[in-house]
Amino acid sequence: YFKIFSEFINKRDVIVDAMCGPAFFSFLLYRKGFRNITCFDISTEVINTTRALFRKHHFDRARIFVSDAEKIKLPDKYADFVFVTTSLHHLPDMSEAALEIKRILKDGGYFVAFEPNALNPYSLYRHTEEKKSGEASKNEKLPTPNSIKNAFKTAGFSDVRVYTFRFLPN
Repeated sequence: YFKIFSEFINKRDVIVDAMCGPAFFSFLLYRKGFRNITCFDISTEVINTTRALFRKHHFDRARIFVSDAEKIKLPDKYADFVFVTTSLHHLPDMSEAALEIKRILKDGGYFVAFEPNALNPYSLYRHTEEKKSGEASKNEKLPTPNSIKNAFKTAGFSDVRVYTFRFLPN
């Protein structure tokens, strides 16, 4: 994934890890020399765990806070680069999050998302099994490439590209 990221970012950029979870990609970016990183997630428990992980590894320059993706607690045109890793599909409707991501991006900024794909047989199988076992959240639904593209085009993104893998990975 870093190879994909590296096309869009440089070490001076303001980077936002939206709906970060444990923020593994932010931690990897930090280890590669990126220092201006902001992370948020809706879960206080997850943010506390992320803070502890970052403190343990002396990554003390990250801004980490609790926020809803549909009302991001950041100013307009804050970030050069925003990314989401496997979180949009947990939202009841990704349209509001797309609008917020657009709002916090600087003009000419980039957004990259990695999401499961409803057209991928492996993703569909895993999602079905997670629903059966109760591991999937109640809002969780697999997006199609077109549903992601449409949500971000509707939010005002000018150049929306969706890349898929034929089967594996998601």
